Amino acid sequence: MKLLLIGPYPPPHGGISVHVATAHRLLREAGQDCHVLDCGGHRTVPRGSRERLRSRFGFLESVRSHANAGFTMHVHGNGHNARSWLLALSCGLAGRRARGRVLTLHSGLTPGFLASG
Repeated sequence: MKLLLIGPYPPPHGGISVHVATAHRLLREAGQDCHVLDCGGHRTVPRGSRERLRSRFGFLESVRSHANAGFTMHVHGNGHNARSWLLALSCGLAGRRARGRVLTLHSGLTPGFLASG
């Protein structure tokens, strides 16, 4: 399996970033080809299978290149703000050649946000 996790990565430690980091570690330990594209925007992530891109173009190009390389996209967001849905949309469009696309919403506030829209 080739999987690209897209979401925030610690630090800082928080719900979604810890979930992404744990999934990344467990998948790598299981021998899976798993990369992380950190969209948290708080810091630069060290080299390796995680990458932090400084521009939106670089971010979308990385999603596109992983999709073309046969990775499944797995986006992690909170779902209770417009930025989260923009991330999902942009990754879905940029990664439309991916093997598959998965969206995980981590917030109990999502239904209320959607109902108010």
